[in-house]
Formats: sequence, C-alpha cells, structure tokens
Amino acid sequence: MTDCSSANQINARSARKNLLIVLGCVALFLVIFFLPEPAPIQTMAGPVALSHTAKSCLGILIVALILWVTEAMPFAVTSILLLVIMPFFKITDGLKTVKGGKLVTVEGFRQGFNQLVQLSFGNQIILFFLGVFLLSAAFEKSGLGKRLGLQILRLSDGYTRRVVFGILLSGALISMWITDMAAAAIMVSISLQILRRFEIKPLQSNFARALMISCAWGALIGGIATPAGCGVNFIAMNFLKELAGYHLSFTGWMLIGLPASLALLPPAYLILIAVFPMEIKKLDLSSEDFKKELDQMGPLTRKEWWTIIIFGLAIFLWLFSGLISRLTGAVVDLPEEWIAIVCGLLLLVPGIEVMTISEAEKSVSWNSILLVMASIGLGLMMYETGAARWMAWELLGKVGDMNPISRIALVITSLVVVKVFLASNTITGVIIIPLLITLAKDLKIDPWMLAAPAALSASLGMILITQTPTNVIPYSTGYFTVRDFAKSGIVMSIAIIIIVTAVIAVAGSITGMYKF
Repeated sequence: MTDCSSANQINARSARKNLLIVLGCVALFLVIFFLPEPAPIQTMAGPVALSHTAKSCLGILIVALILWVTEAMPFAVTSILLLVIMPFFKITDGLKTVKGGKLVTVEGFRQGFNQLVQLSFGNQIILFFLGVFLLSAAFEKSGLGKRLGLQILRLSDGYTRRVVFGILLSGALISMWITDMAAAAIMVSISLQILRRFEIKPLQSNFARALMISCAWGALIGGIATPAGCGVNFIAMNFLKELAGYHLSFTGWMLIGLPASLALLPPAYLILIAVFPMEIKKLDLSSEDFKKELDQMGPLTRKEWWTIIIFGLAIFLWLFSGLISRLTGAVVDLPEEWIAIVCGLLLLVPGIEVMTISEAEKSVSWNSILLVMASIGLGLMMYETGAARWMAWELLGKVGDMNPISRIALVITSLVVVKVFLASNTITGVIIIPLLITLAKDLKIDPWMLAAPAALSASLGMILITQTPTNVIPYSTGYFTVRDFAKSGIVMSIAIIIIVTAVIAVAGSITGMYKF
C-alpha cells in the first residue's frame, strides 16, 4: 500500500512538473511572437532579415526543442502538435503548391494545415522507414543476426580483446543494413551469454565494461556507412533533394559514409582497451565452443535463407539502381524508398513469410515514424519561412571565411556538442540539416559539403547514455556506469572529429565531391 502511494506521489509530481514546462513553453512562445523583429544580418549574399512569420516559426522550434529535451510530452506527440500550431499562426501562408495544373498560394488555416500534412505525411520517405524496420525485424527474428555474430566471435578463440573487437565489428557490419537499435540488441544478447557463462558480475570487470560499450559503439559506427543504417541519413538525403534539388544516390552516400565507418573502428577498439585495461586475458572459451553453439542452431533455416535472399536483393538494388537506370535508358528507375518497401513486403508474402503480419506490426516503431514524418514539416517550414537562413547566418555565418577542412571540422564539432542536448538523431537532423543547406546555397558551395559532416556525426552520440536509445540498451544490463560511458565517449568524440574530418576531406577530394 505504501509503495503504491509513493508511486502515485512520484507520478503526480512528475505530471505537475511536465504541466509547468508546457505552460512555460506557451508563455515563452507568446513572448517571442510579440517581440519586434531584429535588425537584418548583413552578409555577402545581401541582408538576411527575420520576418514576423519566420520569427514565429523559430519560436515554435525553440518550444519544440524544450519539450523534446525535457520529454514533458512524448517526442511524437510534440512533433504532431507542431502540425496543428503552425497553420494557426499563419506560418504556412504564402506556400506555393500546384492544384489542377496551376500554381496556387496557400492562405488560411485550412489550406495551410492540409498542405503541411501533405508535405509531412505525403513524403515518400515514410515507405523507406517502413521497409527498413521490416528488414531489421527479419534479421533479428530469423536468427540470422545471432548466427553472424557467433561466426565472427568464433574467430576470437576466447581472447578477451578479440571478443571485444568481434562484437564491435559484428555490430558495425549488421548496423550498416538494419537500425542501430536492432544491431545493438543482437550484440547485447550475445555478450550477455558470454558474461553470464563465466559469472562476471555487473560493475566488477573492465572486460565487461568494454564489451557492453562496444555493443553501442559498433552499432552507431556502422550506422553511418549506408543510408539504411540510421534514420537521420535518409532524412539528410531527403532534405538535400527537397530543398536544394541535390539527388544523392545510395552509393553516393557510401562513398563518404563507408570509409568513415571503417576508419572509426580501429580507434574505437584501441580507446576501449586503453580506457578499460582487461583484467582477463583469455576466457575459458575457444572457437570450438562458438562452433558448438552454431551447431546447436543447426543449418540455415528456411526463414534465414529467405532473409538472406531478400536482404541481398535490397542491397543489390540499392547499390546498382543507378547503373540499372542507365542501362535501361531510365525505363527501370527504382527509387530507394520503393526498393525498401517492396523488399520489406516480400518478407510477408505467403510461401516466404519470414514474419507474420502480427509480428511485422509489432516490429515497426510507429512512434519513430510519427516523429520523423511530423518533424519533416517543421524542417521544411524553417526553410520556407526564411528562419533557417537567418539562424544559419547567425550561428554559422563565419564558416564562409574558413578553409574547407576547418569548415568540416567546425560542423562536426558543433554536432558533437548539440548531440549532448538532443536525444534524438531524427530531431538533430531535422533542425541542423536545413540550416546548413540554406547556408551552403548562400555561400554558393556544394550543399553536400556542409550536410555530409553534419549527417555523419548526427548519430554518433557517445558521451551520454541519453544521447540515443541505442546507448540505453547495453546500459540497461548494468555492467557499466554513466561515468564509464562518458569517460570513454569523450575520448572517442575527439577521435570522431579528427577522423571524420580527414575521411571527408580525402574521400571527397578523390571522388570529386569536394573541390579544395
């Protein structure tokens, strides 16, 4: 009874606190709304003014940031609320749209709301996310993820340093094609089996600390290699297309993302074994033990074979869709979103049925889908109203005076700092990418030059547990503390700034994406 009463009191206090935050946000927005517009910023591209509409949009962004950071309301609820509020304050007025073959200017609440919903939930990116969620679920449910992890760990032969590197590498390879969280969950389940087999207690082993942190790091590092690896990657590609008319292909992303991912793995391993010196050199576990576990799993099941075939098809089409389009004279021109959803749906076809419809429904993170789609509307309106342009010049205007390498390093450093406060990769991307695209257009430089370092570093939150849900999965096992994670993460974040800057500079120069 006492426990129940105590829980009710805690819930009541939390509800009051959240209500006060929401009321405070309403008051803050009204203050911003009625404030006079600031003087225009004088730039090389001419004066950049913050109109009343743009100021209102900026006020909504600030309020949304507070609600997202404090979690006074669920992420998805806050994002959808934006769609209701923006048309009410006429932020959508002046938008151009085509109706009946004619260019029409959006006016009023009804037109504004309809157009904003269409811009957000009518975006084809929703199909990409649905497809990737289905592919991720199949990889996990079929047992293929565990089998791949055990195969790589078999090569460790029980040496603890090799085991840590095996988990790090396995997580990265898997995360290149499925979501970070799914990859981390697979690695954590394998790591827990090892730790429990040898009765290694939580918070009593550096080996366990390094092993569990590697579950998060491997997934995060692998996630930047391909557009499918992390949601913010495809969000960046979508904004480049929508706001700058810049079509970045799947392989175009990988020209930068894959080298960056591979280059981060060795320093990640070296940092983990340096910060957490292993008290155990070798486990009483050999490659034969892993082989036995694999033997117990038996040969590849029908579901695993179908998962491999469909995964292989998705990867092949993603990598070679551009070549197929050229060879067929654009008769067969497959968008990345189409490939993702078709391959995801193939997993549910009778006769294949890697998952049931019920399992598929549970595997899709609908909260994440709502967050992404509704937040895209905010990003687009920040751009359309000019608020993104004003913010970009106010915060990052000096990058125009820097040499390209310093510019890349500054963007990455800024994202590493911003990620300390924003727990969502999606929100980070939705806020930052439009700013950088706007700034790149004003500076007359390739928008991918500024968007690439931001997009690659937006998902690499390695200082705080709360920076991404991927970190929470291994942390919840209890084998390392928040301080352990931050201690290694600060060093890794410095390595990220240096290495990703170098990779973008070198790979961008070689591929011709960047002209230094």
